[in-house]
Parts: sequence; structure tokens; C-alpha cells
Amino acid sequence: MTTPKTVNPLVFFLHRDDRRNRQQITGVYQDGLATWDLETGRFLEHHFDRDFDKSEIRNFEDDNPVFFKFVGKNDIEVWDIRTRQQVSLIQKYDPWTYGYATSQDRSKIVGLSHCNTDATKPRLIRVWEAKSGKTQHELTWVDVRDPIRLYACLTPDGQKLFCGNGRLWTGQAVIRGWDLTTGKECFSAISTETKDYMVEDGERYPTTHGVCALKTNRDGRLLIAVLYEGVVKIWSTSSGALLWEYPLFDRRYLSEGVLIAVSPNDKLLFCQCPKEEYHGQSTCGVIELETGTVLKRGNMHYNPVAHIAFSEDSEIIVTSTLRGTTNVNQWDWQRSPYPKPLLLESPDFHTRI
Repeated sequence: MTTPKTVNPLVFFLHRDDRRNRQQITGVYQDGLATWDLETGRFLEHHFDRDFDKSEIRNFEDDNPVFFKFVGKNDIEVWDIRTRQQVSLIQKYDPWTYGYATSQDRSKIVGLSHCNTDATKPRLIRVWEAKSGKTQHELTWVDVRDPIRLYACLTPDGQKLFCGNGRLWTGQAVIRGWDLTTGKECFSAISTETKDYMVEDGERYPTTHGVCALKTNRDGRLLIAVLYEGVVKIWSTSSGALLWEYPLFDRRYLSEGVLIAVSPNDKLLFCQCPKEEYHGQSTCGVIELETGTVLKRGNMHYNPVAHIAFSEDSEIIVTSTLRGTTNVNQWDWQRSPYPKPLLLESPDFHTRI
């Protein structure tokens, strides 16, 4: 019997097919998207989409998968990946824009400006109304230290925006928030960590500062941030109060772009460091959102991690890695210390048989 060839989509989202009453995984494959059964890995269908293949930015955040397609000279089309419907058309966007975020209800889209050649000019944070594509707010991020990048997230209803500065060699992690109904700043948090180096076992290590992940929970009550100090922090988005913090990572090996996912039941937070070599330190953790209790902590992958997601029942965590024979894995985090491979049948093989 011929062994089915398997494929490894790096980015994906999980969803339920009501017709089959089965949970599925849909990910990038060749010139479009492919869908598999999450339990068996059996290939189900391939969606050929030339527009998707030409897109330059794809966002598979939780239940909000969208992609951005650049058209014309300065226009962007925003598409819903699930429905294959266009959500918005943004005209005359800033060519320095490098990052985007969308609210869960698809009412707001945020664009973050890249650092330009003139260091005296502040970075712009533009907020667009999705339906009309018109600019609602132009906010500024003024920081003479000029972070390498900014991180942004919106509450699910699109009413509040939060931004944090990326990696800095000197300075502090700064997070700011705005009420988008008024355009006024409503939140500010500054890390107290200011050391430019640390000493451990007689060796001196340079330290970095800033935010390496930023996200709200599913109902928008909590703001989640992972800092370069290796600490996970949670604030209330309404009062701005710091609710809890936990030193999950070893800051010596923490890299940019820590992956975080909130479970569908809105009770759990999964944090994964994407760095390849972690010197035996903890690379991931499952945390109870309300209390900050760490339920699981360990080293799950030896290859860089590209994407993470919770299953519908919040009991399985699915991940993809950049290298390895089997790049897609599923982890029953409550019952098993390690993930097991998720073998996704190749659409090409399925067609042949």
C-alpha cells in the first residue's frame, strides 16, 4: 500500500464544519488554501485563489483570518479568508506602513508606520473604518529612542487600540492605549526594568527592552503583553490596573515575536517562544488568564515555531515549525508532556487515488 505524502502548512486556522460536525484545519498550500480533517489529517478540499496567492500580508489571528492585497499604487484590499469576501478597500495608504491589525468585528483596521529616514518625525498609527475605508484617527508614537517596530492590537469591538514599542537596547517597555470613540489616550504602562546588562554565573549579558507580543483576550477585558524581560503581564483594559505578572521566559534567549494564543473558552493563554536554540530553558507555557496560574510549562519544540492555535474545546494546541520532517504538531497539553505529529494528507496524493 502506498504511503500518503504529507504536507506542512506554516500558517493556518482551526474551525468547525457544521455539515460534517467535525473540526478542521485550513492552511496555506501552493496557490491558495487547503482544508483537512483535524482528527484524521485527511485532505478535504483545495481552494484555488489567485488573489490570495498575490497577497503580501496574511493574518491568521485566532478567529479573525484576513489577508491584505496591494492593488494599484497606494490602495489595499482587505479580504476575509473564510468567506472569500472583501471586507474593506483602503485608499491612499502611507507607503511607510509595515504592519496591520484588525478588530474581531471587522469594524476597524490599524496600520503602523515604519521607521523612516527622518528620525525627528514621529511614527504614525492610522485607524481606518473598515466599511468606508476612511481614516478615523491619525495617532502619533513619539519616542526619541525609536523602537525597531511597534506592536498593536484592538479590542474585539474595535473600541480601543493598544500599542507597544518593540525591541530597544536602552530604555523601557512602553504600552499606550487609545479610546477610538474619542481618539483620546486612555491607557499607559511603563516597565520599571532599565538595566542595560545582566550578570549571571560571572558572565555579562546585554539586555533588550520593549514588547515582543501584545494581545487582548476574546471579550476585550484583559490586555496581555510579553516583555523582553521574560515576563508575561496582564492588565485590565477598563481600569488600567496590572492584575498579575509571571516570569515565564529566560530573557537571555528571548527573541522577537513571541507567539500568544487565547483559548476559545477565554480561560487559557498559551505563550510560545519562536527561537530555535533555548539552551534547555522553558520555551512555552499554558497559563490561566484570570489568576496567572501556570498550568503547564516546558520545552515543546527544537525548531523555530511559526504559528500556534487552540482547538475548539481548548484541550489541544496545534503548532507549526519552520523546519523538520513533520512541521505540524498537536499537543494534548493536559495529558501529554510532548506534542505528536499531525500528518496532513497531500492534496496531490489524494487526487491520484
